[in-house]
Amino acid sequence: MVWLDPPSSKSRRWSLYQCKHYDTKLGTGVAAAEIGKVLYYTFTGDYSSPQEYWFVTHRGVTSDFQDYVDQPEALRTYILAGWNDRCATKITSKQTIALSAALKAHIQGFDFSIFRVKQPLTLIDEHAQTRFHLTVFGAPLIERPPPPTPPSMVAASESEYIEQLYQVIGADLGKRVTAVADFASAEKHSSLFDRSRITFYRGTEFLVKRDVMSIGLNEMFSRELLDKTFDTAGILYRSTKLTTAFVSLLKSEYANSLRDRADWVVMRFGDMKDTELSAYMTASIGKWGAEFERLTAINELEL
Repeated sequence: MVWLDPPSSKSRRWSLYQCKHYDTKLGTGVAAAEIGKVLYYTFTGDYSSPQEYWFVTHRGVTSDFQDYVDQPEALRTYILAGWNDRCATKITSKQTIALSAALKAHIQGFDFSIFRVKQPLTLIDEHAQTRFHLTVFGAPLIERPPPPTPPSMVAASESEYIEQLYQVIGADLGKRVTAVADFASAEKHSSLFDRSRITFYRGTEFLVKRDVMSIGLNEMFSRELLDKTFDTAGILYRSTKLTTAFVSLLKSEYANSLRDRADWVVMRFGDMKDTELSAYMTASIGKWGAEFERLTAINELEL
């Protein structure tokens, strides 16, 4: 409920937002009962008619209900025709509200254009204009530009990476490989080599699954397992009172191994400044990429 005028106003205007959590999209039959309540209680004088009546639900509304909302006269006809089935027993549990001549006249004179629908995407777009949006939904992922095209000649920066590929390709061919010419006639190996060089030039995007991390962080935030804070460095994630209790419940071998690695990361990199960490990542990405790509290449050749 939103009041549009101060309490001192004689005829205080207001708007109503009907927010409910339905399992499915809100249909005309269910909405009719809610509309019937407004019609009845404005008829009895319990409250005045709102300026706007918004249906707000996280799953949206059915297309037939949206059509009725878009055509107020058709919605009025629908309510009157189905009053006994959809409204009479749904307004209050204490009594059945019959469609008397006086109530029917009230409905016939009621402004049905006040009934409106707030679809989920519209609600999110409006929420995005507030200062709370980042806290709830997180920052949107920024699209990265496409990776640069690998140069025709192998660059010095990828030499260690290429050496790893030569070893894998040579092992599969059963001979020593030291240059592209050694497998130029083998289409499968040449294709693998070209794809692997493209992967190298993707840099850290190869190693970091940003979309998966974002989904995971937002899921943890929704369960109050972490907090988000914002400063000049960007979005920072911190544990909450629930985090330790939750992590302690993870007892699998995988979870224990992951915990050991997390401890190592904190011990190894925890005191680094952002600039130092960035420099370290830039200097090491070629080596890491080669190690990962070696395993990928072996798997591809085995297939």
